[in-house]
Amino acid sequence: ITSAAHRLEIMIAEEKGIALRAPVLGDMRGRLQESQAAKTQVRLFHLDKKREELVFEGTGRNTGLEISGDRDELAAVHVHGRV
Repeated sequence: ITSAAHRLEIMIAEEKGIALRAPVLGDMRGRLQESQAAKTQVRLFHLDKKREELVFEGTGRNTGLEISGDRDELAAVHVHGRV
């Protein structure tokens, strides 16, 4: 996610989870994967016209992660958001 002054990067490594039922149009026929053991890396950069400075970097473990939808399609997505 990028604004005029900052960029936030979030990278998540999925760990084995469990399959749960999920609602689809009000019916519990969908499936999703949920894990309480994903690993997360977060980096925050301050941006200016000449350079970028790493302000914060951290790694978390046992992150809650819920994945719903086409896994192959989701894995191919690289999101660039603007705030």
